[in-house]
Amino acid sequence: MPKHKKAKPQAKHDKEPRLSTRGIPSRVCVACGGDTFKVLVRLDEDNKIGWWTLSGYCARPDCGTAVTLPCPHTEDAHADD
Repeated sequence: MPKHKKAKPQAKHDKEPRLSTRGIPSRVCVACGGDTFKVLVRLDEDNKIGWWTLSGYCARPDCGTAVTLPCPHTEDAHADD
């Protein structure tokens, strides 16, 4: 199995992301191809996601790109259709 070099993590004092792709909704990070993100969510009384942000950051420790996520589909979103 090939060994991979560990990426140098972003400095803790560095508050700005390395790259910003905000305003371009995407389900993958355009910088690294990652598909896991850090976003804010609020759970309701039934422990369901009741609120979330579309702005987030790539969760890969070697990336941290600022992203805009697409709005997820929910069952309630098309209740009037």
